[in-house]
Amino acid sequence: MPLIFTDTTTIKPDGSGTARYAKELSDELHNRSSLVVADRTWSPARSTTEALSPHLALNAEWIANRTNIKADAAIFPNYFMPLGWPYPSAVTIHDVSFLSHPQFYSPEMRLYYKTRIKHTLRRADLILTVSQASKTAIVKYLDVNPESILVHPPSAPLKPVNPIPQAEQPYLLYVGNLEPKKNILKLIQSFNLIGENSGYRLILTGKFHGSKRWNRMIRNLIDSSPTVVWDGYVTDQKLKDYLSYASGLLLVSHVEGFGLPVMDALSMNIPVLTSSDPALREVAGEFGLIAEANHTESIAEGIEKLISKKGCINACSELQNRYGPDAYKEGITQITDRLIKPKQFYFPSNLMEDTFVGHGDKMKKAILGSIAYASVFNTGIHADKLFHALSFPVTKRSNFRNALPGLLNSQKSVLNIKNEIIQITAFQSYEQMDSPESAAIESKRVRKRHYKIIRTLLGIPFIKGIYYSGGTVHGSGLGDKTDLDLLVIAKKDCVWITYALIRIISWLFGKSESVCANYIIDEKRQEVGWQRDYYTAFQLLFLKKIALKPKVNHIRAENSWVKKYFPNHPAFPPPVSEKISSHFSFFSIINLSIMFIWSRMWSSRGLKSGSGGLLWDAHRIKLHTNDHRPRVSARFKKITEHLFSIPPTSQKTAREREKM
Repeated sequence: MPLIFTDTTTIKPDGSGTARYAKELSDELHNRSSLVVADRTWSPARSTTEALSPHLALNAEWIANRTNIKADAAIFPNYFMPLGWPYPSAVTIHDVSFLSHPQFYSPEMRLYYKTRIKHTLRRADLILTVSQASKTAIVKYLDVNPESILVHPPSAPLKPVNPIPQAEQPYLLYVGNLEPKKNILKLIQSFNLIGENSGYRLILTGKFHGSKRWNRMIRNLIDSSPTVVWDGYVTDQKLKDYLSYASGLLLVSHVEGFGLPVMDALSMNIPVLTSSDPALREVAGEFGLIAEANHTESIAEGIEKLISKKGCINACSELQNRYGPDAYKEGITQITDRLIKPKQFYFPSNLMEDTFVGHGDKMKKAILGSIAYASVFNTGIHADKLFHALSFPVTKRSNFRNALPGLLNSQKSVLNIKNEIIQITAFQSYEQMDSPESAAIESKRVRKRHYKIIRTLLGIPFIKGIYYSGGTVHGSGLGDKTDLDLLVIAKKDCVWITYALIRIISWLFGKSESVCANYIIDEKRQEVGWQRDYYTAFQLLFLKKIALKPKVNHIRAENSWVKKYFPNHPAFPPPVSEKISSHFSFFSIINLSIMFIWSRMWSSRGLKSGSGGLLWDAHRIKLHTNDHRPRVSARFKKITEHLFSIPPTSQKTAREREKM
């Protein structure tokens, strides 16, 4: 089950419709055991949280994943995502009323939304919205490809079990913030046209959300209207109680993204009057009465019709079909499937699942699978490293050592061993492989050639450790390369500073002694939070340490999940947990500045963090410009299919078989 980070900062005791949307999303992900939330925010697992501002979290707390949140993907249910966010993300844009109805927003708010939405559209992998009407508006006003938008409406509620006794005087209900775009002024004026003779009251619930002048005008109008009552913000339970015995719901907004109160009312077979706004008409369907939002007489006429209406007998079942739990869960599945595109890679662990029936026990399959995987990189594997690379636990190393000679003897037409290095010999016709001796010699020569630059790098105070990685470790394909593959551990909050210095030093040394720092990782953020698969575990297992400065943990000590794939790998003492400060320091500000400069440059070249094997944020840089997993998987599958097609008892050599 992929881990999905969800922004829950909008979930507050007095939250709005956006808070409810975020809570429903979080609850469903929690039920699937895939929810990840940030510290100090709401979670189904804890009852209280600090009042963390959504905008503060997005623009400061989580900028470039500063809190090192570990997830496979993320969902941001409130329009925006943080700058520099590294993981595949979906962002919910509830509506674009700031563009379609700009008269209801201040110039400052419109500018802010336009700026942040532009960043969201550039970085998000998937855009979510709550209605087809909102999707149409997003396509129109933001010029977004419709295929990149997924409509995921809120879930319809169930009728409360214990409603309060029916009120003595019947009432109509308004639910939502009191703000100009909700058309509150004309709603009250229209209700006043009916007069006290109707025998009904109008109850308004919600917080004032307009300018001071507008709020004061509406308060005065309510005070002067004897049949209009404002009850302020009400709890969820009280709102359900209000809905239970309301004679009708009024929502004649100028613009809506969805219209939660309409769905709630119709789910209880309560009649509704809405404006002709497309989103409200979409939710209400055939069950709602319609009034023109700009005409007081039309609204008053609609209220009179609503009072005479005797309910919506079939609305509840219809709303449950359209917005019920089953539809909601299917929507969540679509979101996660699109964010985490399934990739069926073929790794040695597949051999343990009876992929090759009749080819011996687990030990044999594990040994052959690990040897075959090493051969993908055109190299052999030392017997000690082979033991560490087995995909199932072996209680005693002696058991492995005792089994190895017999296996090699039975497969001597396929395998050979020299100086403890085991290699497949049956694939010269498939692809020429380097001999273990030539690979070792070439690897040593390349490392010696870069001795000076390695010493220079270790002298930089921002660099806390260096490992050989990639082909430099495997010893393959080095003859035509002039650079050195490295994994670099950087000082806390100095990853991008380190990257810039490495680029400068590599340039100064010249092309013949340049280095390729494929990975640069913060010393305090060494745990891999994404792509925890066999390929990544293999790369971590086969790193070759050059040097680590004092008090710097080995990277495998920070990634205990590697045990999942390699239960026999060398044990490391668990890292000492340390609370990481979220405050900005001088170095962190410089670090972020360099990151944003480089990110813009890479983005202009079509490169994107979280795709094609690339990944970067404030604490890690992974610079493979293509994802090697499909290629590695295809080669491994081809090798193992060939390997396991050879009868174990065959004594013929590869050359003899080629002549047949």
